Amino acid sequence: MKRTKFLWMAVLLLLPGSRALAGGWICQNQGVTLRRVEFVDTLRGWAVGGDWLGEGGVILHTRDGGKTWSLQPSGTGFMLWGICFVDSLNGWVGGDEGVLLHTRDGGKHWEKQESGVGALLSGVTFRDTLKGWIPGGDRILHTTDGGSTWTVQVSGGNVSAGCIAFADSLNGWAVGRLGTILHTVNGGRTGEWSGGYAGEGIFCRHP
Repeated sequence: MKRTKFLWMAVLLLLPGSRALAGGWICQNQGVTLRRVEFVDTLRGWAVGGDWLGEGGVILHTRDGGKTWSLQPSGTGFMLWGICFVDSLNGWVGGDEGVLLHTRDGGKHWEKQESGVGALLSGVTFRDTLKGWIPGGDRILHTTDGGSTWTVQVSGGNVSAGCIAFADSLNGWAVGRLGTILHTVNGGRTGEWSGGYAGEGIFCRHP
């Protein structure tokens, strides 16, 4: 299943209305700042975000490839920065102050999960309905039960507001502030994230 993600760096403050852009892109404006978008196929997708003017906790959903979007109640007023769906039903959203939300029904209902941290959670990544990782502060959080409980994997670098990508259940990379790039070959289970410095802050990934 091919999934597409865009981070806040690539998403602008959107104003209502749609218009054609250069290169064949069509602007599907929704009137709110959106931070990341996730599609599980060519029709079904979600976008999350909000702003600092009282419009936090925004989750939008489309079932027609973005022609129309509907608002899903998130139950939080915090800014949302990260989203990951492993299929059309199971998804997670991360945000400010360690906010973590989970849905089992495609976003009709979102329930809060305890991340155990107060850091911004943006790089939400799940391989399946059980195994997931999130960078938060100077730590990487890991779950093996769908987010019901989380353990801390020592990262050795500041990956706050960064992202994580896994090629399989063992081999993964994390990026973040100050050009941090970390790598694990064992799912991070022993805390053995090795890394380096790219010279610039890295805030997005596109699998």
